[in-house]
Amino acid sequence: MEQDILYAKAGGCAGVVFGILLDNRSVDIARTKHLAALASPMEVTFHRAIDEARDLSEALEDAIAAGAGRVLTSGGHVEAAAGASKIAELVRRAAGRVHIAIGGGVDSKNVVQLLRQTGATHVHASLRVRVDNPHPTHGSGYETVDDSQPFAVTAQAVRDFAEALRSVTPLVANSR
Repeated sequence: MEQDILYAKAGGCAGVVFGILLDNRSVDIARTKHLAALASPMEVTFHRAIDEARDLSEALEDAIAAGAGRVLTSGGHVEAAAGASKIAELVRRAAGRVHIAIGGGVDSKNVVQLLRQTGATHVHASLRVRVDNPHPTHGSGYETVDDSQPFAVTAQAVRDFAEALRSVTPLVANSR
């Protein structure tokens, strides 16, 4: 992780995303703090490892204490829609000390509702859609999870997501 962070920093990246839990499913504050310091001045996002923590509220406080500027979460669920109430609780608990980013099953159909339900102002979405081509060629832009499930990010998926975000921009801008 250290080498990846140094590589990102040398390449001029704006930020890095990582997350470390201990065996007891609490945030590894010492290692996270070390990596966050190494990453500075890049932005640091603590990723969805937090959703595996034994106590999300405690993990949020630990991620903040360790230097994360953003926490990516689905509220402890596979998909953010199922964890929306917990995400809203984390947004309130963070009280502007860190950004809460909604992730996990976020798409153009649910992003507006999730932003409204949670009060979050940051989102993460892969926008992958299943495609018909079962045998993508190298460089095609397809990501294959396995041979039976080819995925791609289509221009239409990006347009739909951008349109959904444009419809909620005043909500997001006013909540800062």
